[in-house]
Amino acid sequence: MHLRRGLTSALLVALALTGLPAIAQADGDASTGAGQPTSTVATDPAPAAPVGGARSRAESQGAEPPYSLDQTFRLSSLPGAERTIYLDFDGHLVSGTRWNSEKGLPTKTYAGLGGRTDTAALTEAEQVLVQQVWQRVADDFAPFAVNVTTADPGEAALVRTAADDQAFGMRVLFSSSTDARTAICGDCAGAAHIQVFDVEDSAAQSPVWVFPDAFAGHTALPDRLAQTASHELGHTLGLSHDGRGEAEYDPGHGYWSPLMGLSSGRPLTQWSSGDFSGATNQEDDLAVIAATGLPLRADDHGDSPGTTTTTVTSGRSASGVIGTAADRDVVKIVTTCESTLSAVAAPATGGNLDLRLRLLDRGSSVRAVGVQTTVGSESTVSGLGARLSSGTLPAGAWFVEVDGDAVVVGPAPAGGSSPRSAYGSVGAWTTTVTATCTNGSATPGEPAGVGLAPVVPGVLVGTWSAAPDGPAAEAYRVQLFDVHGSVAGPFDIQVGSRTATTSATTAGGSYQFGGLDPSTLHAFRVQALVDGRVSPSSAATGRTLPAAVVRLGATRVTPTSFTVYWTAPPGSGADVTGYVLTVNGRHRLHPATTRRIPLTGLAPGGTYDVAVRASTHRGNGPPVTFRLRTPPATAPGALTGIRAVPGPDGPPRTLTVHWGPAPDGGAAIQGYRVVAHRVGSTERVIRLAPPWARSHSLELGRGTWMVDVQAYNRVGFGPASRTGTLSPR
Repeated sequence: MHLRRGLTSALLVALALTGLPAIAQADGDASTGAGQPTSTVATDPAPAAPVGGARSRAESQGAEPPYSLDQTFRLSSLPGAERTIYLDFDGHLVSGTRWNSEKGLPTKTYAGLGGRTDTAALTEAEQVLVQQVWQRVADDFAPFAVNVTTADPGEAALVRTAADDQAFGMRVLFSSSTDARTAICGDCAGAAHIQVFDVEDSAAQSPVWVFPDAFAGHTALPDRLAQTASHELGHTLGLSHDGRGEAEYDPGHGYWSPLMGLSSGRPLTQWSSGDFSGATNQEDDLAVIAATGLPLRADDHGDSPGTTTTTVTSGRSASGVIGTAADRDVVKIVTTCESTLSAVAAPATGGNLDLRLRLLDRGSSVRAVGVQTTVGSESTVSGLGARLSSGTLPAGAWFVEVDGDAVVVGPAPAGGSSPRSAYGSVGAWTTTVTATCTNGSATPGEPAGVGLAPVVPGVLVGTWSAAPDGPAAEAYRVQLFDVHGSVAGPFDIQVGSRTATTSATTAGGSYQFGGLDPSTLHAFRVQALVDGRVSPSSAATGRTLPAAVVRLGATRVTPTSFTVYWTAPPGSGADVTGYVLTVNGRHRLHPATTRRIPLTGLAPGGTYDVAVRASTHRGNGPPVTFRLRTPPATAPGALTGIRAVPGPDGPPRTLTVHWGPAPDGGAAIQGYRVVAHRVGSTERVIRLAPPWARSHSLELGRGTWMVDVQAYNRVGFGPASRTGTLSPR
């Protein structure tokens, strides 16, 4: 069933009665005026319960994060683009939308991934999953001028308010809300309004829903969630389901499936035009998307030796995006000696591109073809990258052509070959080109023993040793990267140079990078240079130390105690493993969750120097300090709960006074003074009670009496607390 805006309710009901798994509901005719076309709703079924034990190429539990965890909710694929796709994992208030008015969805905040409503509550494994899903959705939409982001861009970046408003987008809400799933579809993996991405008042059509609980127990969770998100976004952009034969949802074949087919977790999913036998939908996905809200991204590289604008030196990398099946990206390298050339290319992690490489000369003649064999199964795929090696070539300009290759999209018919399609081989790529001289001038070996370590906050030092073989280096080329790209360099350091931050010898060297962001993962790359030739690069990663804690202070100050409090360093995330509290030179490590520490048993009037610093397995952040002098000891405070009761019938006549504890004023209470006053007389009876006493009996004469009790310590007597009047018995 191909869902189209404007289907009548009767027709959709008739289609539903055929037993097809998708659920569709028409909201009226396609043209209702005011530039507000109505939409149908597509809900896509959850997969059957898992029965196998297949593992995917990417699982989140225990996996290393692709990026530093503090970048999880700062990821963006194309910052500055007018269009935005916001992957929302921490819940959202759904109010005033067609989900509320037409599906009866109550107005409230619907929880995100794992029932979370705050990004800070996501576990490390959940943050890894967020990063993996972002990688895959970002590459699905890499051909288009849209920023796929995990950072909340604000409503203005998502809502289209008028026809001339070109900054708009769509929210994809990954929600574990059973209420939302039940109200929208009962039991589905995702839901979206159809062809609404670029309509005015798009807020009423938002969000797109992805229900992670639909995949409980299944493997390949990053693939499944990303495929569902891109599938539902495809609906908002006007795409219909890709079917095969009698099946509405093409289940795919081997390692491949179409994004508008079944979200089955196959490791390679692509946009499709149905250009193969058995396909029931010949919709040109890329063209439809470009016409309904997401224009194609401008071509980033020339497609021939004569038009390329990208030149690399040996051992350096270039990257780009294949935008359509007709797109070619060409990278130039100029050699100064007779040499052989090699190139290695890789697609984005979880991406859509099956790569092909060719080496061209200036006239576009093919001089070498890359080696590439893509194999896989329903759960794994390998060989999406490509390698190329040439024979001996004369010095001059050479060109590496990057292209998308055809993949197997279905089973082979009897006596025939498997159908293949290159339509969906689009997305991001990276290639490294290396030239090796063959005229007796050896290429320098790559440096060894590369390391990157923090020294003080904001500073990392990269170190390396010379290659164990090959000619001695004349210089070294160093560069530092973070998740966004290069942050320092490349810098060429001549052997023999030495400064306060740099050292280079034939045995190795070091380079100090400063002014870096705290708690940030960096990659350090170093290459050896000889006679203008560049070695392959060696690399190491390291993370800067955390920043200083903020808002350090003391509260609840008494002569013998106070509480130290602070706030975690900004941007530290899960990087901090503890906090070091130093008091008058004595250090103690506290857990990473600690934010308040009470200090007791202090000397009244004492001076205390306090410092707190964040700690990681790499070292400690800078200390933040303060000095505090506790107040001197004072006389005790007033007693609490004082009362008196007559004793038993005398003689003798007695009464007993009772009291509660008194603040000690910072010095131990030494005892209590009990004074009975006869009302209307100057007669007094004075007694002393020990410090542990909480009552005292007095033998008194006839009449009406009041009793005062005072605590005392080495400083003096505290205020008296008085009972009411009463007569002893």
